[in-house]
Amino acid sequence: MRLSELSKYGELINFSEDIEITGISYDSRKIKKGDLFIALVGRNFDGHNFVRDAINRGAVAAIVSKKLDVSIPQILVNDTRESMAHIAAYFFQFPSKKLKVTGVTGTNGKSTTAFIVHKILKTLNKKSSLIGTIGYEILDEFIKAERTTPESPDIQKFMYETWKRGGEYFNMEVSSQSICEKRVEDIVFSSAVFTNLSREHLEYHKTFENYKNAKLEFFKKAADTGATAIINVDDSHHRDFATIFKKSGGKKIFTYGIKNEAALRATGITLSIEGSIFQVAYRGKNHRIETKLIGMHNVYNILAAFAVLTNYGFSLREISQAISKLPSIPGRLEKIEKNGIYFFIDYAHTPEALRNVLHTLKNLTINRLIVVFGAGGDRDVGKRPIMGSIASQLADFIILTSDNPRSEDPLKIVEDISSGISGNSYLVELDREKAIRIAYSMAKEGDTVLVAGKGHEEYQEIKGKKYHFSDREVILSL
Repeated sequence: MRLSELSKYGELINFSEDIEITGISYDSRKIKKGDLFIALVGRNFDGHNFVRDAINRGAVAAIVSKKLDVSIPQILVNDTRESMAHIAAYFFQFPSKKLKVTGVTGTNGKSTTAFIVHKILKTLNKKSSLIGTIGYEILDEFIKAERTTPESPDIQKFMYETWKRGGEYFNMEVSSQSICEKRVEDIVFSSAVFTNLSREHLEYHKTFENYKNAKLEFFKKAADTGATAIINVDDSHHRDFATIFKKSGGKKIFTYGIKNEAALRATGITLSIEGSIFQVAYRGKNHRIETKLIGMHNVYNILAAFAVLTNYGFSLREISQAISKLPSIPGRLEKIEKNGIYFFIDYAHTPEALRNVLHTLKNLTINRLIVVFGAGGDRDVGKRPIMGSIASQLADFIILTSDNPRSEDPLKIVEDISSGISGNSYLVELDREKAIRIAYSMAKEGDTVLVAGKGHEEYQEIKGKKYHFSDREVILSL
């Protein structure tokens, strides 16, 4: 990409030579010679303060929202983050136009749904990539996820690498924050999936309405690019998503559900501690589904994935057979048995997610249900007592512990949660490993222990530092 090509995105300043741009970076520490540096402005940082550092590392031009007294060419724009998304798509040759891209949004089920679609595609010998909370899998290369939806240059690069290496499909979670921060601009989605909506990320969005509007904005943009909308009709907000999709020019809506009439429905559902069995009804035909995935919420996740793949032209038989081969999903009701005691590790960190997994396990547990959980620091404080109330309603005993306290006092977080707990069937142990060990020591055969909140994560974030910690490793060591 030549420097002159960037003039379409803003005012070109200090232009004297039409140099070649060989890379894009928004992190001055990762700049390589020939790169374009993009000065992002966030809540706690201003990339303009790092332009000189980027120059010292080899940056040959910068995207800025205010003119700087530096020697390299600058492209002056109104919003560096939005411009970054457009430039990244252009630099990587708009790879989403060459792939079938699935975007999954909602509060709960994003990771699992995207994961299921990806794994089924691979089972069907299709070349597929995945980005989401669990990790990034670019064809056969696994990369640890730093965030649910990465920055736009990273997404476009992953798509480009998928396409260049013969990939056909790209599956991704689309977080509300990524929508607000323009990370998914200039991506042509083939499928836009809505799973469900409940309280989350209010520390960022401030109100539930703002949070909901971010999700709706994704469907509005997806309609404009010709995507098929795949909507859970059992969620109370489903009409809002269908309406904005249609108003924005969307042509095709595919519905799924269990309770309400839908194009794709699950019937005859049997849930057990070993997995789930149900029938998928579609166009007058029924297909039996057997899966190791546990719980009603996973039936919904499978239906969403089923809808995506049906719309991509795969037969019900192909999809059904692939679902039976699905592995357990890391940190999503991941089961470990210890001396007749079932441990489950789950990422549930919202009130609705915690309710779903506790309700599922309550119905499948022979004796007592014990839950070990906390809440993340520097996040929505208002959800903490709600989660405490849910746990006290559905669990027989609660052990409150530390999650990722970040900059907050772990004890204050636990006190917030305990304010919603009714009764005295709980204790506090801030050391998460000790809390898990206490749960094991008090559990008896036939009991179930849910360790919630961190799921697949292998760290705890405390006072700005990340320390290695894995719920799974602790449970396996018991």
